[in-house]
Amino acid sequence: MFARMTTVRIADSPRAHEPGSVDESLEMWRRSVAEVKRKRQGFVEAFVLLDREANRVRTVTLWESDEDMRSVEAEGLLQTLTHEFADAITEAPVVEHFEVGMRLQRE
Repeated sequence: MFARMTTVRIADSPRAHEPGSVDESLEMWRRSVAEVKRKRQGFVEAFVLLDREANRVRTVTLWESDEDMRSVEAEGLLQTLTHEFADAITEAPVVEHFEVGMRLQRE
């Protein structure tokens, strides 16, 4: 199993310390990305981690194979989504790839 971790910093706004800024980005991700990922071959699951204090969002997606994970990037989907989110983020997303060494779940 493989994982992609993408980190973005959300643009400051007058409401930066209120829930709106990060929540709006989360809703955009839900509408734009979640459906696409669910339909992708090899997609296992995703987590969206929020750091409201730092206006930072980190997504972790799990994939059955490295090839499945990287096919999304090869098709330009990440670049398209970065363009869609351009007004909401302050810098280019940081994308990292990992092999999952262990996965623990509740029995």
